[in-house]
Amino acid sequence: MDSAHRLTRAAPATPVSSARLGIAVAATLGVLLVCWAATIGRYGGPDEPAHVVRAYAVAHGEVRGDAAPGLAPGYRVVRVPSSLGTGDPACYRHDPTTTSTCAAADPAASPFVRVATSAGANPPLYYAVVGLLPRVAGVEGDPLAYRLAAVALVAMAIGAAAARLRLEAGRAVLLAALVAPSCWFLWGVVNPNGLEIALVALAATGIVRRSSGRALLWTSLPLAFAVAMRPIALAWAIAMLALIELRERREVHGRLQRRDRVVLWSPIAAAVATVAAWSAWSGLVIDDDRTARTGSVIAAVGDSLGGVPRSSLELVASMGWLEFWAPWPAVAAWCAAATAVVVAVVRQRSAATAPPTALLTAVWLVLLGAALVVPLAFEVALYERVGPIWQGRYLLPVLAIAAVVAVGTITRVPARLARVVVALAGVAAVTTHWAVARRYSVGTDGSWWLHHGDHTSRWLTPGWWVVVHGVAVSVVVARLLIACRSPRPHASALRQTM
Repeated sequence: MDSAHRLTRAAPATPVSSARLGIAVAATLGVLLVCWAATIGRYGGPDEPAHVVRAYAVAHGEVRGDAAPGLAPGYRVVRVPSSLGTGDPACYRHDPTTTSTCAAADPAASPFVRVATSAGANPPLYYAVVGLLPRVAGVEGDPLAYRLAAVALVAMAIGAAAARLRLEAGRAVLLAALVAPSCWFLWGVVNPNGLEIALVALAATGIVRRSSGRALLWTSLPLAFAVAMRPIALAWAIAMLALIELRERREVHGRLQRRDRVVLWSPIAAAVATVAAWSAWSGLVIDDDRTARTGSVIAAVGDSLGGVPRSSLELVASMGWLEFWAPWPAVAAWCAAATAVVVAVVRQRSAATAPPTALLTAVWLVLLGAALVVPLAFEVALYERVGPIWQGRYLLPVLAIAAVVAVGTITRVPARLARVVVALAGVAAVTTHWAVARRYSVGTDGSWWLHHGDHTSRWLTPGWWVVVHGVAVSVVVARLLIACRSPRPHASALRQTM
């Protein structure tokens, strides 16, 4: 009897092709994220004005910018249209009771202004892609155009991940339920962290779907792109590639072929080299006197560990510039949905088609170790340069990996579980979006019905965006509930054969 662990491709539970599935998921997600992008106030995302200004500058050839005397070393001065460079969100970002309309662009300013961006020393890849799309479309002076470009990139990456996992309705429910409220918000603004999450989710499909040769590029290229635009993603890339290596060692004849290793590791190595070359050419200095601290390693460890409770809450519920939170019903619904998914993963271990327990345990231990060690190492190493600045959203890529692995290894989703989880996910998404519309249009102490609310976009009033988003979520939930009436078991990507 052969008790070796074997990895097989997940078989589709429906006749829908992977390409059609990916397009459908991307289009659906795109509609939802447009609602978020239009509802969030001007420059309401974390560091969003810096990212938008940087995107315009890179797309117009100003890749490095000029030094900004008196500011932190990462700042660079660039030339941008006044529609992008005026309207500082500082007028509202420290007070969630103040609406975002005070950050409107100055109509009396010169057509072009020179402004400093804190993202000026960041690697330019993300900004080139996000900035070129509005430039090609002829709307490079509109901040919302950059959000829509960012939304399109996220939607395409998640659509590709769904196609790779070959999701049927039941597992699609579980994956959607694991999207944290903070992630919905981040996907609706311009921030490389948002695309990093989507790319890491796409790459994580390589843990649960065995492939070789050029097919491994579906793992290595997204990771390389993530590392090239956000170097911290190297930690998640190493963790994922280590898990793939571990999985292969548990197979019969269990080692990756040399050519497969080249396909897996070479793009990430090239991305690291480009980041190193960029840092040397741009004169990158990681230093900020505003947040840097002095003290021993023990003090640094203490400060880092002391921030864990807050960063854990930020991981799920942080909105805006760390200034307000998703409402408690949304957080409670998300936690309940995530718990239900975890229970489903644990219960399936007794099934004959369940993934090998030792391998899954190794996956969870590696991810837990990354979530605990990387923030601590980052803050301790840079304690005297930038201080304890780790934010909860930085760990959303790890949550994305865990979600893909959990959903990718589920062998069967009971209809009752799917109904409960999709209802909880809908509640979390709708109530969070409503709270976001309220914060930017009337303030967190304003009317929940958005009476006398200020416009956050030029298309519809905030109240109408809440309605559009609610209807879109309801349609998605209803469609998934119908599809989950008679769930079919499917082949798990990781399973034990006897």
